[in-house]
Amino acid sequence: MIPFIIITLPLNIYFLKQPDYRFKQQFFWENPDLNLGQKISFTLENIKKIGLMFSFHGDINGRHNYPEKPALNPIIGLFFYLGLIYSLMNIKNFYFLFFIFYFLISLFPSFLTYPWENPNMLRTFTVLPAICFFIAQGLIIAIKFLKQKRVQLFIINYSLLIIILFSSFYEIRTYFKYQKDVFNKAFEVNKSLDKIIKK
Repeated sequence: MIPFIIITLPLNIYFLKQPDYRFKQQFFWENPDLNLGQKISFTLENIKKIGLMFSFHGDINGRHNYPEKPALNPIIGLFFYLGLIYSLMNIKNFYFLFFIFYFLISLFPSFLTYPWENPNMLRTFTVLPAICFFIAQGLIIAIKFLKQKRVQLFIINYSLLIIILFSSFYEIRTYFKYQKDVFNKAFEVNKSLDKIIKK
């Protein structure tokens, strides 16, 4: 903990001295032009968009991932939801509670930004440790289930290896075959500055 504090100290000092204009621009709850109903509507829309981002309708920004591709592929997504549900069912356990809390805290900033900024995978990248934890829990549950069914250990190990390799190949293929074509275009501005600012 102490080395972490020392290493991050210059950055923390800079952030304390420099005002964060970007946060004020995106924090719609401070916008006096919006009424309470609009703010609640924006928050609910954000919850929906961010919830769908993981397995249904992803970030549209080609710099973050292939446009609209979910953050998790179907295989990993299955283990993620299995682990998340199991963690919620065992929320009294410190570790499950900790990662559920961490998961929500990591998503919280995106809930407070304007809906047209969401879903935004880059803004929620801090959620990755919790996602990895839930995926691991899903894998553990699957292994325990197969062991109860008396499936031989080498079959379980090879099956998991094949699943992980197939999942990795799926992601690598998407990146190099599809995303590379849209990545450069994601940095291009095709409209006049006035239209972009108005939007």
